Amino acid sequence: MRRPTTSPPAGMLALAAVACVVGPALMLFGVHSPLRVAAALILFGMAPGVAVLPWLSPRAGAEPALVVAVSLALSLLVTQTMLWAGAWSPHTTACLVAGACLVSLALQLALRSRSYA
Repeated sequence: MRRPTTSPPAGMLALAAVACVVGPALMLFGVHSPLRVAAALILFGMAPGVAVLPWLSPRAGAEPALVVAVSLALSLLVTQTMLWAGAWSPHTTACLVAGACLVSLALQLALRSRSYA
């Protein structure tokens, strides 16, 4: 596994990780609030790009426009695949995207903290 040389700022990693936990939790508990909307927007519009880009292109890990574009493309790919498979479920999609992103984000945060120690 290739280690990212430059990763997004720690604030972006932490915000995406929090959205990966809070977004699906609010969806599963049926909470209807602006916090749920914000968490879903960050989950689908930022977290996949922050999770994937540093592993693919080390220099592009913190470019905001590229992060959003990759995030929306990956979210669309997951959604379209579930639709084609006849297994569409918003809760399942949120949990799948959040789980996949959270693994990468946790690894990036662990590598970051280890490199500073």
